[in-house]
Amino acid sequence: MAHKYTFTVTPTDLVRDESGVADPMKVITDEATALHDQFVAEGKITTNTSGDEDENGAYVQSIIFTDSATCDEYLAAMAGIGEVEKSGNSRSNHSREDV
Repeated sequence: MAHKYTFTVTPTDLVRDESGVADPMKVITDEATALHDQFVAEGKITTNTSGDEDENGAYVQSIIFTDSATCDEYLAAMAGIGEVEKSGNSRSNHSREDV
């Protein structure tokens, strides 16, 4: 069964490292983009959508995976490259559901 992972992205809350706030337009590292693209190429991610931005630039992002286990794999892989530490501050309101 397909599985949807949804979260709010707030680019102004993005902190990459001790130097402070990074470019808020880049809410994911190059390594994470490559990992995401790999999941898409392998057919593990079937849909990736973003909602409209609010007045603060925040938006809702949804990623649909082939199943819950693949979502787990994706989140573990992102943690493995330290993406949570690099851009995780810009993400909130995480939810998951079978669809």
